[in-house]
Amino acid sequence: SIALIVSSSLTRYRAACEGEWEAALRNLLLNQNTKEEIFNHFARMSVDKLHQSDAHILSNLAFAYASIGFKPSLEDGQDFLELVAMKALEIKSDFNAQDISMMLHAYVSTSNTKLPKGP
Repeated sequence: SIALIVSSSLTRYRAACEGEWEAALRNLLLNQNTKEEIFNHFARMSVDKLHQSDAHILSNLAFAYASIGFKPSLEDGQDFLELVAMKALEIKSDFNAQDISMMLHAYVSTSNTKLPKGP
């Protein structure tokens, strides 16, 4: 879980930072491998919830990953944002202008993500 990842990483960094928690947390979050591990974990946890997500949630999720410049991939190699796009196509009539704008921003920002073809 995220708590275990953060806890074990903080324990490692705490000794190196002589108990300075702000510095330890900053080092943890600036560590590229740890960030990827955390963001990919969030994506994996989100997959099971995609079927419950509405247009607003999907657009926020895609926009959030695009805003941090991270394109999560799942353990099986699937592109998480492609799964989000496929769910979005199922409920495309529910999207308002802002949701569409955020989704477009996300997919343009992650340029190697293929836009899915709709029916």
